Amino acid sequence: MSILATIAKQERIRLSERVKPGFTRKGLEVRGYTQRLEGKRLSWRQVWTDAYALKAKKLSGQDKSIRYIAAELGLSHGTAQRLVI
Repeated sequence: MSILATIAKQERIRLSERVKPGFTRKGLEVRGYTQRLEGKRLSWRQVWTDAYALKAKKLSGQDKSIRYIAAELGLSHGTAQRLVI
């Protein structure tokens, strides 16, 4: 059992060694919450805004299909569906 615990600890160390350069590359502090205070995001950027939602709902009101709305706005059909609902 202790062997598995040691292996798990080593995996955590190796993972953190891969993650830390990504934080510094983005100019973020590795420990702490300054990145949130500065408004920096660690995830993918959001593709759509409220303007997209308004356009999607307007097109949906004109009885356009989800795939048409997605093509018109340059979004995936899943994102377009989320905006319409």
